[in-house]
Amino acid sequence: MYTGLLYNEWFSRPVNLFNSAWRYPEGGLVAEKIPGRTYAFGVDPVWKDTQTELAYYNSLKMKMSVIFGVAQMMLGLVLKLLNSIHFKQWKDVIFEFIPEVCRIQYFSVSFWTIPFAYIILYYSLFVCDFASF
Repeated sequence: MYTGLLYNEWFSRPVNLFNSAWRYPEGGLVAEKIPGRTYAFGVDPVWKDTQTELAYYNSLKMKMSVIFGVAQMMLGLVLKLLNSIHFKQWKDVIFEFIPEVCRIQYFSVSFWTIPFAYIILYYSLFVCDFASF
């Protein structure tokens, strides 16, 4: 349900919950941004009208699945650590938890760099110009 809201889809059908931040001028083929308006939550439905819709949505869904997957693995590791400490199973902490934390570091790089890249891209496109960045 949550990811469906992020993609603004309901059973793979686009849903316009809020008014779009873009509009097509009369007779125009290129959408223009409405000044001062931002889509409140999720993906603006105007993406469904673009030629790059499939590439954009596939990229977004892949990145979201990496973020959700790594977050779920980290939560599982924390719960495993808490259970091992509660039941005083110190061998599990040393021989299972610590190696798993070392292994998950490879995936956690993606977990942190994907949002960081989006923040940098947003900052460079909408807050400052490229010359000063």
